Amino acid sequence: MADPSINDLTGILENAKRILVITNCTKKKAVDMEMGEIKSKLAMFNLQTPSFDLEEEPVYRDVLQEFIKPARDMYVGQTIKPVKELVKTLKSCGKYVDFYIISARYGIIGENDLIIPYEAKLDASNKEKLKKWSEERKVVSKLQDIVAKGGYDLAIIILSRAYALALGEFFEKTGIPHLIIVVAESVLKTVKLTTRAIQLPVKGRQHMKYARIMQEAVIKICQNRFNTL
Repeated sequence: MADPSINDLTGILENAKRILVITNCTKKKAVDMEMGEIKSKLAMFNLQTPSFDLEEEPVYRDVLQEFIKPARDMYVGQTIKPVKELVKTLKSCGKYVDFYIISARYGIIGENDLIIPYEAKLDASNKEKLKKWSEERKVVSKLQDIVAKGGYDLAIIILSRAYALALGEFFEKTGIPHLIIVVAESVLKTVKLTTRAIQLPVKGRQHMKYARIMQEAVIKICQNRFNTL
């Protein structure tokens, strides 16, 4: 499909009052797990690098307490940066925004949730493992609870393939009037949307491009409001 213009997105972004933004974690974090200090602390307590072992969270939090950060600050990879900028711009334009991140370690977390640094990544090639991981972390049910309480009129979902596959049925029954979905084309072909959606199939790092296009649209909305005052 052709790239969407700013005008294609402006209407839906302008009319939205309560927005849910969902993206996924990144490998690069604000705290480098290769730091000597972290390795020494983990070795002192005979601990491995935190990964999917969420059952050990209390121990890791105690050992790595000085490295704990809010989720929005922990993830600093290139793919999440434009999404964070989009959220910032939406808020500055007066929109109510809830920003959630799907973490390979934690499942669904809010931008202000405090997390430890870790190394974990979902594998898009193993759908059975993805399904099991999603069920264990209760990703879909937690998102449904968030939606039920949020009163959103728009959801912006920007996910890499593995994390989009992990959401499964959530796409089909979000309960939100409008969606902007930025995921791999192969994922979009597997879901049946029951709500109005702008679908933006991606390859490679096009997620970043579409996040910036939406940010430009929001900036345009704010400028138009300012010019009419």
